[in-house]
Amino acid sequence: MPQNYEGLYDYRSRDEFFKQGVFAVFSGSFLKETGFSDDGQPSYVCFQAARESSVFKHSRVLLIPGFYEN
Repeated sequence: MPQNYEGLYDYRSRDEFFKQGVFAVFSGSFLKETGFSDDGQPSYVCFQAARESSVFKHSRVLLIPGFYEN
């Protein structure tokens, strides 16, 4: 992953971002079926303890496309 990822972390907060998340690779078909992605490519998904600012206060889930290689 790059040192800076727009909207997620910068080079100062990169280590903290990786320490506070749980990362998993999901297949493209799963991501399409759940509505996370339309391109059908496998990608990493990051689960964080931080809460969304929505009515239901779900934990934050982030799709990190473009970094998965077989």
